[in-house]
Amino acid sequence: MELTPDMKTMEEKIKKILKTFHMITSATGGAPEYRIQSAEETLQVSYPADYRRFLELYGSIGFGAFEVYGILQQNPEAVPNGLWATMQLRARNNLPDQYIVIGADGFGGYLCLDTDQLTAEGNAAVIIVDLYASADEDIVVEKLADTFWEYLFEQMKTEVTYYLYEQKKRTQE
Repeated sequence: MELTPDMKTMEEKIKKILKTFHMITSATGGAPEYRIQSAEETLQVSYPADYRRFLELYGSIGFGAFEVYGILQQNPEAVPNGLWATMQLRARNNLPDQYIVIGADGFGGYLCLDTDQLTAEGNAAVIIVDLYASADEDIVVEKLADTFWEYLFEQMKTEVTYYLYEQKKRTQE
């Protein structure tokens, strides 16, 4: 996949944050192409370009209190396995097929990529889905970002701010 200049810039910013704040970072390791293709076949959807790149580089990550589901080296039936989470929510809660689960918001909502909302570069919007909404309510609660990289970068900035605040507070005690 050819990276657009915007994707390359965002990818470099994210790499820099992960390297600088390695003490609050955990990554499962990049997913090989065959595992990415297998997951796409299972979900019957193509991963958006920026999320696919994330999977290639990191697999899944935890950054502070923030977690992004992805593809793991092994396939445990638990998060942060995004394939498993997506399949579970499709089977149990009728998650529409266009959504790929990338996390949880901690309040009962799920963070998803909406493959029906692609940019010209093939990136998907990040949304919050409420699968417990009543029948007359839209399950999409909120659009968080136009692309996965935007969403990831903003969440990482929030975690860095919190980490630095906590560090400062500890040194003042």
